[in-house]
Amino acid sequence: MAAARAVRIPQPPGRGPPRASPSGDPARGNSAGRERAGRTAAIFSAALVAMYLGFVAAVVSSPEAGVRSDADLYGLFTALFLAILVGGLLLSLRRAPTSVERSEGFLVVRGRLGSGGSFPWDEGLSYHVVERYDAGFLASEPTEVVRVAHASGLAHTYLVTEGLLPTPPRAAAGSPSSHATGRA
Repeated sequence: MAAARAVRIPQPPGRGPPRASPSGDPARGNSAGRERAGRTAAIFSAALVAMYLGFVAAVVSSPEAGVRSDADLYGLFTALFLAILVGGLLLSLRRAPTSVERSEGFLVVRGRLGSGGSFPWDEGLSYHVVERYDAGFLASEPTEVVRVAHASGLAHTYLVTEGLLPTPPRAAAGSPSSHATGRA
């Protein structure tokens, strides 16, 4: 009988143990935030496509022969449709980062399409929960819209899984902080 041998089974991307940053803190994935952003973007896209198709159907069925055959009208509306679609998708998808981690004295937010931010991990860092959403059709877990700010003036708003962000240094030390746990 042959001896047993170890076999490595590859895992799909995003599976397995979390990446560790140089400070030793694991990167924390934003699965629910990304899920909510993706589903919201899909609903937005479907509604916009339905409106576009409704407009085209209205123009095609117009009794005015000149309107039906006006290529400039179709071109202008198609360009407007595409601009709103791309802008809306970028806006909704960029707000949901892929992960958050503490790394070498910074809070690093990694986002899609090069978005994200890096905030110094010191007493000037604060969070403010702007809005909370319960789990439901758009996301399987509760999510939050959180404004992350630093005393230096750097600030961004992110859609994240509830509790994803680590406690800021000021709140961890027990001193007053603007880390809000309630709705604005």
